[in-house]
Amino acid sequence: MTCGDSRRIHDGLNVTVTDLASRVVHLTWRPGEAVPAPLVATEPGGRPVHQLPDNYRLGDQAGIFGVRPEDLTELDGGSSLDQDLRYGIVTLPYAGADPLTCYLHRVGRGQPGARLLVGAIRPDVPALAELVRLVLGLRLAVTITVTDHSRNAGDPRLVQGDRWDVTVSVPGLPVAPAEPPTGHTPEAATAFCLEYLENAIAGRVPADPTEPIAVPQTLRPVTVDDPTPLLRRLAREHPGQPVAVHYGGVTCQLHLRERDGLVRHLATASTLSAALTDLGLQPG
Repeated sequence: MTCGDSRRIHDGLNVTVTDLASRVVHLTWRPGEAVPAPLVATEPGGRPVHQLPDNYRLGDQAGIFGVRPEDLTELDGGSSLDQDLRYGIVTLPYAGADPLTCYLHRVGRGQPGARLLVGAIRPDVPALAELVRLVLGLRLAVTITVTDHSRNAGDPRLVQGDRWDVTVSVPGLPVAPAEPPTGHTPEAATAFCLEYLENAIAGRVPADPTEPIAVPQTLRPVTVDDPTPLLRRLAREHPGQPVAVHYGGVTCQLHLRERDGLVRHLATASTLSAALTDLGLQPG
């Protein structure tokens, strides 16, 4: 790895984890150290996959800051921290390569000064139920998608945990569960949605200048169940497949994206709890 145009090659890496308020942890990773890195999997092409010890698993740092491993982000760009970095996973180019050296080469690639800055901050966003009420008050629609990857547990080559997506759209469009959802947490998906909410609001403005603009309003209190545990309940029934709840007015609809890509309607009810009950699923 060269550092910019300096022609310097950095084998080591300095890692800083911070909450940008009062806490910071500095880690220095150097090659050449004898660290245990057992073989945990093998790629279909034969490349070995190893896992480094705790000191190289940034997910273990999350608890120090009172956040979840999924809340860790790269401060340069704000993207969620790579799953392999959270778990200390490295895929070797060939059997016999040094796991730590390969790990440092991959992690440090493109990092100025061989320094990685990590934010340990839980997104400060409204709860999903509050977001739904906001969107409906703006006379828009919202689709919340989740994919359950629990069957991948124990296989570091595959996606772990849940993946989420929150998309705001103009009412009346076909429901399209995200494929694939990419948010590591509901909060991360909500934050991304709010960042681009103005685009959806602009899309609600009629192209015909003589057509009146829909006035944001809530004629009566909207009852919205917390979608997070309820969607997780539905997603457990369809592991690896995106399931979605779509709010477009006075009802909510449940949809499933089949493995062939087609979207299947599952249920429609006044609330998400009622829709799950119609499917024979206990909301709890």
